[in-house]
Amino acid sequence: LCSAALQLLDGPSFDVHDFIHVFVHLGETGAKELRKKEWVEIDFNGNSYVSLAEFDRWIKHKLIKFYKADRGNDLWRLFRPCYILAFSTAMDLDPINDGYVRWNEFRALITCLCIASTMLDAFHLIDKCGGDIDRKISKEEWLEGYKKVSSHGFIALAEISDPEKLFEDILPDGNEKMLYGDWFLYLAVTEVKSNTKIGTVLNLNSNDNFTSIEKAKSWKKSLSRPRENSLVSLTLTLCNGPSTDVYDFLESFVDFGGKNDKGKRLREKEWLSVDPNGNNFVSLAEFDRWVKQVLNNRPSIGYDRGDQLWRMFRPCYIYAFDEAKSKAPAIAIAGCKNANSDDYVSKIEFRILNVYLCTYATMLDAFYLIDSDGDDFAFDSQINRDEWIARHEKVLHHGFSAFSDFTSAEEVWSTMLPDLSRKIILGDWIKFLKDAEISNDTGIGRLFTGVFDSAREKRVSSYRINKSGSIIQEDDDEYS
Repeated sequence: LCSAALQLLDGPSFDVHDFIHVFVHLGETGAKELRKKEWVEIDFNGNSYVSLAEFDRWIKHKLIKFYKADRGNDLWRLFRPCYILAFSTAMDLDPINDGYVRWNEFRALITCLCIASTMLDAFHLIDKCGGDIDRKISKEEWLEGYKKVSSHGFIALAEISDPEKLFEDILPDGNEKMLYGDWFLYLAVTEVKSNTKIGTVLNLNSNDNFTSIEKAKSWKKSLSRPRENSLVSLTLTLCNGPSTDVYDFLESFVDFGGKNDKGKRLREKEWLSVDPNGNNFVSLAEFDRWVKQVLNNRPSIGYDRGDQLWRMFRPCYIYAFDEAKSKAPAIAIAGCKNANSDDYVSKIEFRILNVYLCTYATMLDAFYLIDSDGDDFAFDSQINRDEWIARHEKVLHHGFSAFSDFTSAEEVWSTMLPDLSRKIILGDWIKFLKDAEISNDTGIGRLFTGVFDSAREKRVSSYRINKSGSIIQEDDDEYS
């Protein structure tokens, strides 16, 4: 496995060489003890399996530890699109394909990471021929840059005699530009058919995913569907397609939604900050101020970046707050004639508030990508038909079920907006995504409906109100 990854280091860039250097030794046959040590790090909650979110976080930690913050962060972001492909390839080794990687798949996961990152490096080199990286390869970029990747170590890219025909072979029907997923699948299929060492690694799984383009495309389509993991892990799996902005935002809050001991400790500590007056109720203003405080105080992004993220995702805070505040039964507050506990977020709703925050932030990020395409001057808080048609591909892999079985941009537009005389605003967008999750009974959908287990009924009596009107928690239970 390791030699298959090392053979790729002939032609690739210094970036991918630096990236692989951090991980490739862990795939050595004699590196089992090193892998055991790393497994403890990647499986930090000790549940014996690793989610995509944990894998992503481990990669970032390793790169920053080896190269320090600036270079490590740059490499992590540069190669991030390949992590889900490496993860999904290794995950299929186990017949129990439930969205996680286990110990017996860890070595293959590392090797698949090295292979997928080298494929992505080749993709980047050609993509750059058009100027900036836009994550797509046009025919012009391909014809200009295909020779640059001939020595990357992949059969399909060596000694290309007819570059125009090869471009058409890789490109899905009806598309004018090539995406990284198309690139990865074609290179993988070619390696498997040619029975190379790389092909052997990629085809270790029992599902035989890469024996044909047809099977590979079917496998790729399944990646866009959200997996039924825990709610917190589920919000992070949405970060394959989203921007780096939303990942920086999610990273600041996702741990507060954890149902593990770490999450509970963090919430106990942060509750003192979000509820500064100690009345055990949090208003929207207090929540907004706390979000800003958390972002501003993160050393890894700094005050200015934190303030930028706070402003950027501020429109979603009220959605998260309104969703969470009514999860606990409404109880009158002493001294308040026109307000009850449903007007505020209580301590037992704090965990679910953070999960909602991550979910709605991801929805907002998708909205931004359609509305502005990264251009602040083009942002008008509305999506018109032309913007949707031109940019809809940018959000197909955000992880929402509304786009998992995509048919046509026109059909989805008419579903989102029956009244075709106006534009889509954020409220329409969120309602469309939320309704689709509920209708398809996904993990995110159950997050909104509150259908988890019967244990939540006991929480009606799990807290009481003291004489001052504050909620006193009777046990350690929290909303799922």
